[in-house]
Amino acid sequence: MLVSPVQQTFNLCQREITKTTTAFHAVDNCELKPGDWFAVVGCGGLGQLAIQYGKAMGVKVIGLDINDDILAAATKAGADLVFNTMKNKEYEKELREATNGGANAAAVFSAVQPAYDTATKILQIEGVLMVIGLPSKPIGFNPLDLMRKLYRIKSESTGPPQKMPKAIDFISKHKIVPTVTHYKLDQINEMIDIMQSGKATGRMAVVF
Repeated sequence: MLVSPVQQTFNLCQREITKTTTAFHAVDNCELKPGDWFAVVGCGGLGQLAIQYGKAMGVKVIGLDINDDILAAATKAGADLVFNTMKNKEYEKELREATNGGANAAAVFSAVQPAYDTATKILQIEGVLMVIGLPSKPIGFNPLDLMRKLYRIKSESTGPPQKMPKAIDFISKHKIVPTVTHYKLDQINEMIDIMQSGKATGRMAVVF
């Protein structure tokens, strides 16, 4: 069945709202208090929104990624500290020193196992690990870490429609907007190449 351009646009907007509110609830349900340290692992488009949400909630935010350009965007979004976990072999030590023991919570927006491995290394004891990014294969956690209560695992999705007003009200009140790079229709192949290369530093949109 053919889908009209209007319906395609509606479906796209609906997916973007879902992603945006999921990122909000990921931060909101991390059990954070003002002044706590919150780590965002994977600082792409949704990660940058999570950084803005965290700052608006009064927490200190750490951005972790393997792309310096994305980390620069994370800093622009408000991150207090950023670490390139691929280049900086001392990031765990430096992060724990800067935060006096590690992050109170970490939300993983990257869909790869190494991102989750990073998150478990930088949490304070009994910190919250929020599962958002969904790898194609099951995620592995050390059961001994869970038994020793080194961290607690939670997850979040947009869920039922009644959860959305809180997110939308917060986003509106704090004037939180994503970083969007616009492309013309004749640049769509260029945009796709950037997406596939992993060099995108935020959300991308085609202007018709």
